Amino acid sequence: CAAVVAHAFYGDERSAIRQIKKVAWDLQYPLSHDVGLVVESCVQLLCRQDPKRALKLLDMARERFDNHLKSPVLKRQIHFYFDRFTAVAEAAAGQETEGQRRLLERAVEDTKHPISQLLASYALAIKHERDGDDELARVYRDRLENNAPYCDALFAELSDFEEAKSLKRWNGPITLVLRKRERESSSD
Repeated sequence: CAAVVAHAFYGDERSAIRQIKKVAWDLQYPLSHDVGLVVESCVQLLCRQDPKRALKLLDMARERFDNHLKSPVLKRQIHFYFDRFTAVAEAAAGQETEGQRRLLERAVEDTKHPISQLLASYALAIKHERDGDDELARVYRDRLENNAPYCDALFAELSDFEEAKSLKRWNGPITLVLRKRERESSSD
């Protein structure tokens, strides 16, 4: 999964998908599927600039995690990341709330979680671009340039999201396995 996320950060959709396809998802435990959905959402957001699809996958994964995890401590930890990644996708989709904006601003300063820092900078750059505040967007773009200059996906601009709407929809292997299982269970 880490390799998929790395490829997604670099904007290398083909390699990210190749990594996802290496796993025999139909043989995995349900919790693995939950993680897989998060990974697919990362590809949807960073490689395909499809934050709405990413949000759907994140919602599905969050619900599944909540059903599969019994430990309240683990749930709290998982929700910490879900809340951040959801805020990133919602900002990219233009659906962020004031609370999520504050969450992203805190994430940018959170040195314990560098991946969250990068994603939050990415989201805030897009949000401020959308709001017409190019100066503030530039601050976040500069942070990305200084901290992750080779992560091409993090430099997506608003126009990239518009172009992405014309892409053919991609259903990842985890999504396909889960749909197949749903059909099989409903036909029983």
